[in-house]
Amino acid sequence: MDKFPCKYLGLQLSIWQLTRAEWQPIVDNVLNFLPGWQRGLITRAGRLVLVHDVVMARPTHHLLVADAPKWAVECVNKRCRAFFWEGTEQIHGGQCLVSWQKVCRPKELGGLGIMDLKRHGLALRLRWEWLRRTDPSKPWHGLPMTCNPQVQIAFNSLVHWRLGSGDKVLFWKDRWIDGASIDDIAPDIKKLIRTQTANKRLVKDGLLNHRWASDITGELSTDGLIQLIRLWEIMLNTQLNPNQQDEAIWPWNERGVYTSASAYKMLFMGAIKAAFACWIWKCWAPLPIKIFMWLALQYRVWTSDRRLRHGLQEQASSCFLCAQEEDNIDHIMTQCAYSKQVWFTTFSRSRIDTLLIPDGNNTLETWWGATRKHIHKTYRRAFDSLVSLVCWSIWKQRNNRVFRDNSNWMSATELVTKIFEELHLWTLAGGKGVSVWCE
Repeated sequence: MDKFPCKYLGLQLSIWQLTRAEWQPIVDNVLNFLPGWQRGLITRAGRLVLVHDVVMARPTHHLLVADAPKWAVECVNKRCRAFFWEGTEQIHGGQCLVSWQKVCRPKELGGLGIMDLKRHGLALRLRWEWLRRTDPSKPWHGLPMTCNPQVQIAFNSLVHWRLGSGDKVLFWKDRWIDGASIDDIAPDIKKLIRTQTANKRLVKDGLLNHRWASDITGELSTDGLIQLIRLWEIMLNTQLNPNQQDEAIWPWNERGVYTSASAYKMLFMGAIKAAFACWIWKCWAPLPIKIFMWLALQYRVWTSDRRLRHGLQEQASSCFLCAQEEDNIDHIMTQCAYSKQVWFTTFSRSRIDTLLIPDGNNTLETWWGATRKHIHKTYRRAFDSLVSLVCWSIWKQRNNRVFRDNSNWMSATELVTKIFEELHLWTLAGGKGVSVWCE
């Protein structure tokens, strides 16, 4: 027999909290995904795939059974952040175009969908409390188990109960009163209940001869007396059904059953959705172009105005395509005379109403969102692909004029020809929807 802590199926098991020395090999194993000399040879799109699908998936089994300490999570995030943005092991804040906290949001909330390890671990460990309370068939059911306080709080606040016999529902902690808990209805009363009593008192026992009232200790304030009267009225109208079992309801998906995916999404509840997310991530553009559009719509590409704000140049530069206005992402994509000519020629060849081209007064996001509403739903995904490709081509042409000689410059007509050649290649690669613009 081995002693604790020990390894079982690759997991570090212990009857007490793991030390830093015991966590360190786990962290090293997570980060040992690629030789150092190869990291700088991978494109940012490839690094995103590695971080999203490999690195952040490695600690899943450990997070399922243990709450990773803050230093371990920060260590993994720090290395992943440096690898994603620069392909190195270390990085300073100025090299990160977007904060890592935002990068780790789901795509529909404006992130890149990389896993937030802290939220991911909490969502996974909620599973054990759900099974403990709802599935008595588990062989470990009934054993004395210590639940993580954070998991316990999350479970009590997220899970609703449909009352039956009342022998599974905790009177003082669970949400069994039309989706509300005692703490929601009578917070002053809840404060007077001992923790041991709150952890044990079942609804069935509490309603029997109003035993719940004897759990209240201490003096009640005026507000407390009002809450007590309200709570008493609710208890008088509560009826148990001994022939029906209590049912736990997970209100965060349609089936009403816990899943770690729905729990993870719920932990981002309250964040603002990004309208542009579906435009970018559902189109047929390659991943590098999607990442560029994600950065461009957040003004995180290195245009002249951004370099000026960061003190990297003394004064703003004029547009390198038309030399008329300041070099910024909205001007380059929608307001520049060169770009307007590209949009007009592209829309003409695609048989899209040329009145929908950028008028020079809107931002890229505003124009894109308003224009796609005029496109039939059947073709919106293809339209988003076309917009992404045109913006990417304009950006590359702008960079050619910044960093290369004039032999690499193209006229608007030549650039549009190259755009449609690229669209044809996308069609051959599997993006069949964009063929509607090539016909």
